[in-house]
Amino acid sequence: MKTVGLRDMNQHFSRHMKAVREGDELLITDRGKPVAILRPVRKDDDIEERLSRLEVAGALTRSSVPGKVGRHPRIVLSGDPLSETVSQMRDERGSL
Repeated sequence: MKTVGLRDMNQHFSRHMKAVREGDELLITDRGKPVAILRPVRKDDDIEERLSRLEVAGALTRSSVPGKVGRHPRIVLSGDPLSETVSQMRDERGSL
């Protein structure tokens, strides 16, 4: 298994993904500490079984409509718009 630093992974993502597609496994490190293993999906991997385990563990929630990504409800905040608040703060700073 090849070890790749996070910075190198970011800078040469395509090259590393090509290696993974060809069957290599990569140990990704951040400042020398292992953070992830990237490996190709094998034909014998049961994706549905893995997704079910992640769902049971609470790590993901499946969409109610297959193939669609659900949207979170819009959050409405009360009070003055942020732009007005920033303008007021700038005016107050300028008058000091």
